[in-house]
Amino acid sequence: MIMKLSKNEMLFFALRNGKLRVGLSVVLFFLVLSIIGPLLTDYEPLDYVGPASQPPSAEYWFGTTTFGQDVFTQFVHGLKATFLVGFIGGGLGTFIGLLVGFVAGYRGGLVDELLNMLTNIVLIIPTLAVLIIIAAYLSVRG
Repeated sequence: MIMKLSKNEMLFFALRNGKLRVGLSVVLFFLVLSIIGPLLTDYEPLDYVGPASQPPSAEYWFGTTTFGQDVFTQFVHGLKATFLVGFIGGGLGTFIGLLVGFVAGYRGGLVDELLNMLTNIVLIIPTLAVLIIIAAYLSVRG
């Protein structure tokens, strides 16, 4: 006999998982830091604020770069862009996957086979090798 769990029961059992709670706590911490972090600093990410290459201290929480820029300020301003790239990338990947799946399921036959083959090829090619090839052909901007 298979018991059907309600959404509340599934959430209860999921939150009992220690690894899920730790991971969720870390993500929420960085998400909150990306929102309130810029309010905790007095500088802009590219401002020269102090002596170069300082270790972490009460004034510069993560230290400074070789150019005298505050690393904590750069970190909290970079979090927002990091989350944005992650959400856009995840959303775009989900949309493309759903589109390919719906088209393959609706059309069937040869279209299904071709989309299945294309998906398998994309999954098999190592991502790092593709990135290296792309990087070799792109011009360096600095």
